[in-house]
Amino acid sequence: RERATAAEAARTGLAAEAHALGEVLAVKDNEQWPRMVDQLVVPPGLEAALGAALGEELDSAADTSAARHWRDLPPLAGSQALPPGAEPLAALVQAPPALARALSQIGLVADADAAFAAQPGLHPGQALVSRDGAVWRWDGYTIKAGTQTAAAVRLQQRNRLGELRRRLAAATAEAEAAAAARSEAETAERQGRDAADRLERTARTEAEKAERTARSEAETAERAARATAEAAERAAGAEAEAAEAAAHADA
Repeated sequence: RERATAAEAARTGLAAEAHALGEVLAVKDNEQWPRMVDQLVVPPGLEAALGAALGEELDSAADTSAARHWRDLPPLAGSQALPPGAEPLAALVQAPPALARALSQIGLVADADAAFAAQPGLHPGQALVSRDGAVWRWDGYTIKAGTQTAAAVRLQQRNRLGELRRRLAAATAEAEAAAAARSEAETAERQGRDAADRLERTARTEAEKAERTARSEAETAERAARATAEAAERAAGAEAEAAEAAAHADA
């Protein structure tokens, strides 16, 4: 029972958090076009980097009918390589084709000093980012590490929701298994009680039957003994009468 109760409590907690976060991330009725940020698959830990690099531009749509949107363009002509040690976000993030150009020119770096030194040599349109949200852009625009962005928060919430849903699926399976085990245990306990009750009733019935049988046999034996005694008494009386009659006849 304790396992089932704990499992159900865990499932309920995860379901409540997932529902609340799902409500926060749900597309509102007045939003005609889904935002680009909601069409990305970002590995955990890269939310701050991507959010800082593209910021509110991720709130734009992928649909060209929207007032603010991303247009799908072919790859840039010519090679415009990122500095050594910078890994393109295009290789790390799953995104619609419209973001291919932008992500190919944003490089993830591990060394802030190296990124700072490389910033003056970046080609137009390029930027370097770190996992903690620092940005060094080709035109000198810079964001310090730890600066929070709405896009990063939303990406983190989406990843959290995905994690919650996976944990909720596992918790639901565990709760169902625990409930089934509890049901089986209760059924076995109930069947055990029923069997014990049946045995008790059977034993009581047999005891009562044995008592009745013994009482009946005792009464039968008593009647037989009484009948025998009465027969012997009558026989003795008859003998006495016969002897008395014979004595009178001799006299």
